[in-house]
Amino acid sequence: MLRDTPDPAATVRAGDAAVGVVSTPGPLEDLHAATVGADPLVLVVAPGHPWSASDGVDAAQLAATPLLTRASGAGARPALEAALDAAGAGEPVPPRREFAADTALRAAVRSGEGPAVLGRSVVAADVAAGSLAVVEVSGLDLTREFRAVWREGTSPRGTARDLLRIATGGRIR
Repeated sequence: MLRDTPDPAATVRAGDAAVGVVSTPGPLEDLHAATVGADPLVLVVAPGHPWSASDGVDAAQLAATPLLTRASGAGARPALEAALDAAGAGEPVPPRREFAADTALRAAVRSGEGPAVLGRSVVAADVAAGSLAVVEVSGLDLTREFRAVWREGTSPRGTARDLLRIATGGRIR
């Protein structure tokens, strides 16, 4: 059964799922991991936002800006927080507003409520249509990989194994 959970790694560790997919960087204790995809993060604003005509912002400026975000631990937010931490930009200020879904978050950015950091694929249609503008961020690595995870010492079986084989292009046996 597929389901969305705020902490897929914990769900796998607890034995409630055979395989999970995470987008947070770094080591995952007690889990094997295999990269299954990537979707870089981008800072987006409405076309009329002052940043849309700027040369961009830096990591510290982004960390000091109240962003529109998903709820804590959801969407691109954990990857952004990890990137800001790795860049030494400091802890981000509290968000301007939190959303339960990317669709609502994108709509708020389009309406001019503020900037957000989302996956490039999530905003691609809005950017192509001109309803969102991408703002360059200097001094920040916004690379985001998706990794399939499963418990160390186990070999996924059945559907979980098949899913891993498809997602990794056959690298998992």
